[in-house]
Formats: sequence, structure tokens, C-alpha cells
Amino acid sequence: KTLFGTGLARAAAIKGGLPTLFKTLEMGDEEITDLVVAAEASGAQHHLVSGSCDANEVRKLARKRQDVADAPLWIDATPG
Repeated sequence: KTLFGTGLARAAAIKGGLPTLFKTLEMGDEEITDLVVAAEASGAQHHLVSGSCDANEVRKLARKRQDVADAPLWIDATPG
């Protein structure tokens, strides 16, 4: 469910530029941000989580992290 939801949020906010709120009760906002960044960086999630990135992947992830930060995407991981 979370991957599907983050995919929709990515499409709306990053690809479409539409203001988007993503509400989650299952994961924290940093975890969701990491999922979105990894998806934007062509599926580098395992490298992001494990810290096993080479220099090119680090640069790509940094660019994508900035793209996500600049997108009209808000993540609410507040319980309840």
C-alpha cells in the first residue's frame, strides 16, 4: 500500500507539479522521503538504505533529494 501511495504522490507532486499531501500511519516521514528519493533515482533504495553507494549514485541521490525537497509534496506521519 505504501509503495503504491508513494508512487501516486510522486506522479502528482514531482512529475505533475501538483500540491500533494501524503498521509501515512505505517512509516515515518524520513522513511517515506527515502522511498520517494530512491524511486526517483531509478530504484536505488537498497543502496540508500544500506549506505553502499558509489560516488555517482551519491551525486544522483543528492540531485533527486533536492528535486523531492523542491516538489510541492508534504508528508504527514503524525499518528492518529
